[in-house]
Amino acid sequence: MKFSMLSVAAAVVAVATAAPLTKRAADNNNVVGYWVPWGDVPVSALDMSKYTHINYGFGVLWKGAASPATITFDRYYDGDNMQALVTRGNAAGVPILMSIGGWTGSQTFSTVAASASLRKTFIDNALVFVRKNTAGDDAENPNGWNMDGIDIDWEYPGREGAVCNTYSPQDSANYLQLLKELRAQLDLEFPTKRKLITAAVRVQPFDDASGKPMSNVAAYVPYFDWISIMAYDIMGSWSATTGGNAPFNTPPSPGDPFSF
Repeated sequence: MKFSMLSVAAAVVAVATAAPLTKRAADNNNVVGYWVPWGDVPVSALDMSKYTHINYGFGVLWKGAASPATITFDRYYDGDNMQALVTRGNAAGVPILMSIGGWTGSQTFSTVAASASLRKTFIDNALVFVRKNTAGDDAENPNGWNMDGIDIDWEYPGREGAVCNTYSPQDSANYLQLLKELRAQLDLEFPTKRKLITAAVRVQPFDDASGKPMSNVAAYVPYFDWISIMAYDIMGSWSATTGGNAPFNTPPSPGDPFSF
């Protein structure tokens, strides 16, 4: 998701806000909106009937945090919006998920996924978003946000994406392990109500250890409730040649594609 927008610690990248749609999808489809605090539509103005799910963007991983596994967001500014969105979502029957990562918010995903101890810390930090708050509505540091799941926007496993992001040939294998552990902990803490795991992914499959797109991603299927393919930012103002931002059919070259 390549845009130059500043937010918490200058580490967030913007996606489309939850803008109006003309029709809600059929029951077997999902219409997912991303709500971001710098957008033009306040939480109070959202038409919740247009969406099946809404992701709050973003909690970010950045190198300046106390730990690579720290999920950074503004508890005061974001917190009010998060609470308002969850309240509206609950009233409308629209699940709310926390999206973690983004174009420049994926700086330490690789580091976290490679370490058993950091994975554990990250998962505990992520689960704060889906736990119920028992510290009171006016608590300075709520211990839960009562969301319905976690959306992972790692850009990208096995490749750099933004120049600030760490990456490794082992990212995709480590990502799978992170997903296994996240799913296990969610199911352990919430045995009667499934908490969702979703992801924003690039057009091609995750890279394998050789740096090539994987030929088989079946191992990931049990851990995602669904994925959203970022079929945009294929070409843009940053590209060496002119091309469509979200073309129906195009090769990954010429130019400088970001979601391929």
